[in-house]
Amino acid sequence: MDKPIIVINPRSHQGTAFKRWLSIKQGLIHHLPDGFEEAVIENDKTLDEILGVRIAKSSELIIIVAGGDGSINYLINYLIKYHKSHLQKLAIGGIGLGSSNDFHKPALKIIKGIPLMIDLEKPWVKHDIGVAKYVGENGISLEKYFVINASIGVTAQANWNFNNPSALLKFFKSNSSSLAIFYTAISTILKHKNITVQIEYNDEKFESELSNLNLLKIPFISGNFRYPQSVPSDNGFFGLNFSHHMGTLDLIKLMFDLGKGVFDVDEKKISDYTDRLKVTSKESFVLEFDGETDKCHSVEIEIVPKAINLLAK
Repeated sequence: MDKPIIVINPRSHQGTAFKRWLSIKQGLIHHLPDGFEEAVIENDKTLDEILGVRIAKSSELIIIVAGGDGSINYLINYLIKYHKSHLQKLAIGGIGLGSSNDFHKPALKIIKGIPLMIDLEKPWVKHDIGVAKYVGENGISLEKYFVINASIGVTAQANWNFNNPSALLKFFKSNSSSLAIFYTAISTILKHKNITVQIEYNDEKFESELSNLNLLKIPFISGNFRYPQSVPSDNGFFGLNFSHHMGTLDLIKLMFDLGKGVFDVDEKKISDYTDRLKVTSKESFVLEFDGETDKCHSVEIEIVPKAINLLAK
């Protein structure tokens, strides 16, 4: 097997990722004792320029992404678009240089506060991925893949706000990720309005006033917010958690509950499993996947079982 290649996204974490990378680079020798190659995404250098030839020629290849959840999503979408036939000879690992780093949770290995998803002693882990098909606001049909989770409602809107920050939020993001995430959650909840949607999953089809919907392959959704639901990596199902008809106080309680890993089902909350979901609305809504965001009126999401290999945490 070739040496693992570490792909570094220096733009992660408000452009501080490369400095964070340098702070832990020497410490990686304990986790990658046979060494590694490194490549930096810079000067408009594409992933294909970095990885294309290596993937085609290697019999097995470990690719470790040093960046945030968005960097992981970027790699997954690139691999499926250009190297789908090679996926089973690849394994994906991660070094969490981003703001939330949900892909790396729960973090079992940490260097200087930075979580690692790098364990070469354990077998590769099979992992399902989601594919979201929708028409963007520009009228173009899109197909996006995700490995962590997807959302609609207040979580998605919070991610949109986080990705398009005000001056105050930029300050928080530069100084404290946890404070930035908490501020974004509170400010989004205070402005939130429920969305009238039609939902289809399993054998259910109904209309509802959607407050929040999380579709999970990893139960962490941002910072300390997480669901208690068990979601095996390769069972062919998403964890579906749906909150509806909630007011501001309900959403604030939901936020504090999720901060403790609590989601108690009641008349306003549904928890289930599904391998497909369709959400349609007359209103435009934000769709979030692995922290990336877009807007649409309708989305169909399906699972692709055991599509990729991950390094053990």
